[in-house]
Amino acid sequence: MGTRSYIAVQTGANIFSGVYCHWDGNLRHNGRILFDHYNKRPDVLRLIQMGDMSVLGPKIGTKHSFEEATYKEDSPHYNECTFYARDRGEDTATIAAVRHNSLLQLFKAAENCGAEYLYVFDLKDRWLWASRGAQFFGGSDGSKLSALYRLTEKAIGIEQWMHDCYIAERDGKPKPPRPTPAVKSRVVFTRDMYFTDGINIKRTGGVR
Repeated sequence: MGTRSYIAVQTGANIFSGVYCHWDGNLRHNGRILFDHYNKRPDVLRLIQMGDMSVLGPKIGTKHSFEEATYKEDSPHYNECTFYARDRGEDTATIAAVRHNSLLQLFKAAENCGAEYLYVFDLKDRWLWASRGAQFFGGSDGSKLSALYRLTEKAIGIEQWMHDCYIAERDGKPKPPRPTPAVKSRVVFTRDMYFTDGINIKRTGGVR
């Protein structure tokens, strides 16, 4: 079962376009890839225009079999994304990027599709992220996503450290040293706010 995520780009004062991604939505995978490889607006827009995806890769790539193991270095499509429309031939009308007319609408869409992580590329061309607990059996337990934080090298490193600690404990090995400082980035937006010009924020009284 994948760690589902929802990836969106802000295209206007209060307008977002988003897609679903099934696998490896955590910071140390999808967060890392977005941070390193999709940090320019034209690249982000091109990614979102491809619609819902099974796997996010560092490269958008070209059409390939949906069963292609793009994580293997000997694959001709190594490190490429796998999209439901391009690579599995699904109806583009059902898996195209979805427009959201408010931040609250975006949050609800991410929650309803069972996403555990939400990524937003805002008007200042920076990645933001939110998360919640694990969602099981292909649905949503009704829990809410966190506030949006700035996606940084530090945030990715902390989650990688937590994962490495789990692996070390499982294997009976010493835990790696804790990153310093081990704190989250500051809150940028919450679900009861909406973007105006990407800098100023206005509260709408929505529900957290």
